[in-house]
Amino acid sequence: MLKPKRDTTYTAMVERLRRNRDGRLTAEQWLSITVEPLITVLILLTPILIVMILRLGAFTRLLPIFLVLLAFGTLAMLLFRARRYARLPMQTGVLYAAEQPMLRRLLTKTAVFYDDAGNVYRFSHWLAPRIPILPNQAYRIYYLKDSDRTVLCSVIPEDNPEAAQFAPSHSFQHRVRRPTAQAT
Repeated sequence: MLKPKRDTTYTAMVERLRRNRDGRLTAEQWLSITVEPLITVLILLTPILIVMILRLGAFTRLLPIFLVLLAFGTLAMLLFRARRYARLPMQTGVLYAAEQPMLRRLLTKTAVFYDDAGNVYRFSHWLAPRIPILPNQAYRIYYLKDSDRTVLCSVIPEDNPEAAQFAPSHSFQHRVRRPTAQAT
C-alpha cells in the first residue's frame, strides 16, 4: 500500500496515462497548457490598471474600451494557444533518466532524459504530477514537442507492473499519422 500522498499522485498519473495513451490530453492538461501565459499577462497588466484608475482620471472614459480590448486580446490568445496545441501530435518513448547534480535539479526543476540513440530530452514544463525520478531508470513518457520546448504530459517507470497497459493504443498511432496533426 502506498502512502496517502503517493497514492493520490499515482491515481492522478494513471488518469493521465489512460488518456495520453490514446494521443489525447486530459481536461486538466488542456486547461493548464492554454491558460499558462494568462497568469503572466494579468500580473503585468495589474499595475497598469491600478495606475489608470487611480491617477489618470481623464482616462476613465477610455477604461471600458481598454477592458473590452483586453478581454478580446486574452480570448484570442487562449484560442490561438488551444488551436496550436490541438494540432501538435502527442509523442511517446521509453526514455532513461539522466544523472544530474543535486543543485542543478533543485534550481532548474528540469528533468533530463535520454533515449537509446543518445538524444537528450529536457522537460522544464510538466503537465503531470511530479514523481521521484531515479537516474538510469527506464520510463514510458508521453510528451508534446513544441517549437521552443518539450512538455511532459505523463510518465510511468517501465518496471512498474502496470506499465504494459499504458503502451500507445491503436488510436494513438492513428492520431500521430493523421495529416492535421502537423504543427503550424
